[in-house]
Amino acid sequence: MPQIPKELNTEVQIGMGLSIRDLAFVGIYAGVVTLLTRGIVYEALQPLYVVFNVIIGLVLTVKSPYNPQKRIYQSILCFLRREKGVYKPIKRKEDKEA
Repeated sequence: MPQIPKELNTEVQIGMGLSIRDLAFVGIYAGVVTLLTRGIVYEALQPLYVVFNVIIGLVLTVKSPYNPQKRIYQSILCFLRREKGVYKPIKRKEDKEA
């Protein structure tokens, strides 16, 4: 009996749970942010600033705890692109207990 694949969209993992897409995001994010803020950051601190941007890029590629199918940067983009004219109630802890 032939085996049927359960998932068609698999990500190629490089290491430490990073895919090629995640690695590209980290590189592009760190490069663009570093280039855009090059004149603002003190020259002696620029290597540390690049390392900081790489770390922030890695944090943004972690899977979101609130939406497991998406990365944190994707969740932030969804939040920023939401329709502000649509009413959505906010659930509070007191409402859940009642």
